[in-house]
Amino acid sequence: MLFRLTMMLVLNECSKLDSSEKCLLVVCLSLKFQPMTPELQRALKRHTQWFGSHKASGELKKIQVWLIVNGGQIEFLTPGNSFKVKRARRNPRVTCYVGSEDGPAISGTAQIITDRSEVARVYRGYWKTHPLPMAIMIGLRLWIEMLLNRRVVVRVQPDEPNPLAGLTDPAT
Repeated sequence: MLFRLTMMLVLNECSKLDSSEKCLLVVCLSLKFQPMTPELQRALKRHTQWFGSHKASGELKKIQVWLIVNGGQIEFLTPGNSFKVKRARRNPRVTCYVGSEDGPAISGTAQIITDRSEVARVYRGYWKTHPLPMAIMIGLRLWIEMLLNRRVVVRVQPDEPNPLAGLTDPAT
């Protein structure tokens, strides 16, 4: 749906182009955007993933974490000294299995973000996507760790074509 709306907007804005130029533009844009599959749409509603990063031996290690999507990028909170962070710093090539351990795989490049405002934004996203667990047991611990600068954001930029392009969930 997002792809179709983007294409309509581009074509309407480019009304001065002749038909061959419009066709070339459509082809170029379709290489950049990959429509989201129904399986990925269902998996994203769970707001969980199995984050796959590589050990020094090359073995893929999957760990279940919550996720939010911000501007087409997958983000989650984790302790700054976790093995996930250590492995992603050593080798930023990662794979996110959305929704379940064998869910739709999204490969990309991980970046470690230490900025407190970014950590707080993801924390607020967790309250929107997982309100009950945050209220009962996890929210206070995360808040304290945030205040002590012990949490970081792992941000994964999916490879092109990005199936999450333009998506932010939960809405901020």
